[in-house]
Amino acid sequence: MKKCILVWQVPVIEGEPYNPVEYAVHVRKAKKFAEALNRYFAEKNMDYNCVLDKSACSLDEIFSPQYQAVLFAPEAKTRQWLYKKEVQNETVKKYYLEYMEYNSAQIEKVAEFLSE
Repeated sequence: MKKCILVWQVPVIEGEPYNPVEYAVHVRKAKKFAEALNRYFAEKNMDYNCVLDKSACSLDEIFSPQYQAVLFAPEAKTRQWLYKKEVQNETVKKYYLEYMEYNSAQIEKVAEFLSE
């Protein structure tokens, strides 16, 4: 089975402390999105499984060979570390979720992207 990872918040590598309330809101949204995506994969018999990052991942963990795709939640994609040369040079498939599709768990575009 292929795996994709949902990067939903900035990894600790940037040294920013977490706000516990903000953290709880983001993790709830991320779980909801990943669950919707995994239900879609199961319904469509797609050979994928979406897992959440640990929110303290290093770039090596996010771009581990165990993942065939990396999905970035809007909160993560706006952060400066995503535009680092190391991230852009990674050959793994990357999908940057828009706010609307992420917040309302619209997974059709993501599924289409992963099917390519």
